[in-house]
Amino acid sequence: MVGCFCGGGVFLNYILVCIDCFLLINFRGFLNQFILDAIFRTNYQESQEFFINYFSFSYFVFVCIFFVVTLIITKVKISKQISAKANRVFMVFFVLLVLITLGDSVKKNFKTQLASYTLMRFESFAMTRFVCAFVYYKESAYVDYQKLLDDYKKLKASYEPFSTKNNIKNIVLILGESLNKNQMQLYGHKNQNNPELIKLLNSGNLTFYTDTIAPFSSTNPVMQVLLNFADYESVKTKPWHKHLDIISLFSLAGYKTYHISNQEGFGMWGNAAASIGHGADYVYFSNAYKNSIRFMNFKPDSVLLPTINDLKLSDKNFIIIHLMGSHFIYSYRYEDDFNKFNNINCDLDLDKCEKISQYHNSIYYNDYIVSEIFKKFKNDDSLLIYISDHGESLYDDKSKSILG
Repeated sequence: MVGCFCGGGVFLNYILVCIDCFLLINFRGFLNQFILDAIFRTNYQESQEFFINYFSFSYFVFVCIFFVVTLIITKVKISKQISAKANRVFMVFFVLLVLITLGDSVKKNFKTQLASYTLMRFESFAMTRFVCAFVYYKESAYVDYQKLLDDYKKLKASYEPFSTKNNIKNIVLILGESLNKNQMQLYGHKNQNNPELIKLLNSGNLTFYTDTIAPFSSTNPVMQVLLNFADYESVKTKPWHKHLDIISLFSLAGYKTYHISNQEGFGMWGNAAASIGHGADYVYFSNAYKNSIRFMNFKPDSVLLPTINDLKLSDKNFIIIHLMGSHFIYSYRYEDDFNKFNNINCDLDLDKCEKISQYHNSIYYNDYIVSEIFKKFKNDDSLLIYISDHGESLYDDKSKSILG
C-alpha cells in the first residue's frame, strides 16, 4: 500500500516536471491562470497547430530519458520499506494542504480586490503550484485582471475623441523600477554609473528633476495612480480603475499607442500596469505567460530592444516602455559585461556591500538601456520621459533594506 502510494507520487511528479520543463522551454514560465485560460478556450485545430509548432524531437528525447531515470529511481526506492514515521509525515503534509485549501476558499468570500492568498505561498512546489493554477483559475488576480480590462474599455467608450495642436511625433514614457536617485551619478553619487546620461546632459538633450516623489513604496499601488487620472487623495473615494487611463487618453487624441514591457503579463503585483497596457494598439510583454517574479528570473531589459527598434511608427505615437530596472534580486538585472562595481567598500558586512555593488551595476545597465532607447528616437521629433515607480532603501540606516 505504502509502495503504491509512493510510486504514484513519483509518477505524478514526473508528469508535473515534464509539463514544467515544457512551459519553461517555450514560455519561460510555469502553469498559471493565463495559460489555463488559453487551453480552455482552444479547439482541436488550434491544439494540433500548437503541438506541431512547439513539440520538438529533442524534448521527446528528454522526456524518454527522464522517464527511464524516474523508473530506475522509483524501483530502487520502492524496494525498501518506508517507515511508519515517514508515512505519517506524508499524511500530515497532505492533510495540512487540504485544510489550507479549504481555509483559503472560505477566505475568498470575504476578500478585497488583489488580496493575497495563503496557498500561493506554497507555489514553489510543483504539486501545489498546479493546485493553485486550478483553484484560482476563476478567482484571484486573473479575474481581477479581466475585470480591470472591461472597466477601462467601458470608460474609454464613454469619452469622445478629440484633436490636439502642436503634436509631437513620438512621446515615450519609460517606466523604471526601484531606482533610487541618491545612488545615481546624475544626482551626485561618486560612482560613475550614468556615463550615457551624463553625455546626454552635456549635449543639452537631458533635463533632470529633483522634486518628484513616489506616492507609494511598491510598484502596483504606484501604477494605479501614475498611469491614469487617479491620485493619492482621489482613490480614497473613487476606485483607481474608474479614472481615465493615459493610454486611452492618447488614443482619444488620435495617437497610435504602444505598451512594451519586461514585467509580468498579469498578476496580483502587476495588474495595474498590465491592465492599462493591454489597452494599447500594440502590446508586447516579454513575460506574457508569467504572473510572478518568484519562480523564474526575468531576462535583462535588453530583451526589449529588438522590439523597440522594429516598431512601425505612425505620424503620432505614444509609447510606454516598462523596464525591470533595478528590481531585486539585483544581480539578475544586468548582463555580465556590466559587472563594473564588484567591490564597493562600505562600512557594512560583506554580504550587504555585495548587494550594494550589484545594485549599482543594475543602475549602470539601466543607463545603457535608456541610452539605447534614446538612439531609436533621436532623429525624430520626440519627447522621452523617464520616471521610476519608486526608490529602494539600500541600507540607508546601516541595517535595513527592502531585502531585509
